[in-house]
Amino acid sequence: MASWVERLRLLEQRYERTVARFGADHLETLADCRALALTAFAVGDLEIARRYLVDALELSGRLLGTQHPGTVELAGYLAAAGP
Repeated sequence: MASWVERLRLLEQRYERTVARFGADHLETLADCRALALTAFAVGDLEIARRYLVDALELSGRLLGTQHPGTVELAGYLAAAGP
């Protein structure tokens, strides 16, 4: 079984491929960015979590709107991840 470091690396690679395939403003890109951010948050890698939470929050706001429950949830995780 792969370590969390390896899993995060694989998720980062998937995210990069998704951006290359669909572009930055696409729901698939948002899904992969969100998965990467929340996985990093869950394992306690707050530096990586914050980086991708910021990206996911901005993308979610553009695609779904700032009041969408998914966008609000991401904002909560970003606040919990700290400065």
